[in-house]
Amino acid sequence: MLELLLLLLVGAGISAIDSGDDSAAPAENYDTVTGTEEADEIHTGPGTQAIFGAAGDDNISAGNGDDYVEGGTGDDTIYLGEGNDTGLGGEGDDTIFGREGLDTISGGDGDDIIGGGGNNDLLYGGNGDDAISGGAGYDQISGDDGNDNIYGGNGNDTILGGNGDDRLAGGFLDDTLFGGEGDDDLYGGAGDDVLVGDAGNDDLYGGAGDDALFFEGSGTGTGGAGDDLFAIDLEGLTSPIVITDYTPADDSLTLGYAAATATADPVVTTTDFTDGTGANILVDGVIVAQVTGAQGITAAEVTLVSY
Repeated sequence: MLELLLLLLVGAGISAIDSGDDSAAPAENYDTVTGTEEADEIHTGPGTQAIFGAAGDDNISAGNGDDYVEGGTGDDTIYLGEGNDTGLGGEGDDTIFGREGLDTISGGDGDDIIGGGGNNDLLYGGNGDDAISGGAGYDQISGDDGNDNIYGGNGNDTILGGNGDDRLAGGFLDDTLFGGEGDDDLYGGAGDDVLVGDAGNDDLYGGAGDDALFFEGSGTGTGGAGDDLFAIDLEGLTSPIVITDYTPADDSLTLGYAAATATADPVVTTTDFTDGTGANILVDGVIVAQVTGAQGITAAEVTLVSY
């Protein structure tokens, strides 16, 4: 899939993010506040603080400044202040909210709730079924392991679902969504979005805008309004891709195959549905896509590329 993406989107500024968290330990010049093994209430003022909740279900509110906050074990609630903050939930079902600033937030183990706030944030769900909202700004979000629900919000966001059956929604601008492993639902929303299904049985909805929908494995694609690209990686295909709203005058269909494993160039043919509402796309006699709205399409109108 990566090779097909690079081939079709070269120069488009598409980037991916890694799973896990990239947060660093606090610098030595931080003022340190450490909680107890009980449920603590910790509220700090302005300045650069390193706050460690330790065990217990802690409620932590950081002041303005570039703060470092670790909730520790327990179901913690963390409010970051204004500044470029780092918030780590640790073990437990944590709730972490950023504000203004370039925040890095990781939920850790547990079913976490994470809100990015009003700038360009790095957000990581960690293990568990997490709910993440990027807020304003150009955010990079990774759900990591678990069945995650992620919303990008305002900004050109990059979202990686990770392992699990995830629901990803881009928001209002030009977003890039990677489903990862599992059976995922991807919603681009407004803007010119890139949706990558990856392995699994994925449902992709482009929404308004000129979207690119990439399929591997199986699934359903709805482009929505705009000039949309539907791209299918034949190498990972497990069953035909169902495309629900193809418009020949606006949309395009591309099939990609690995030249290194092909003994000959694939042969593309088409047959209309018996009810006249669409067409089957076949490669070497096998149906690879069922496309509503593509009745009358010819093999010459399907782009075949090798990578």
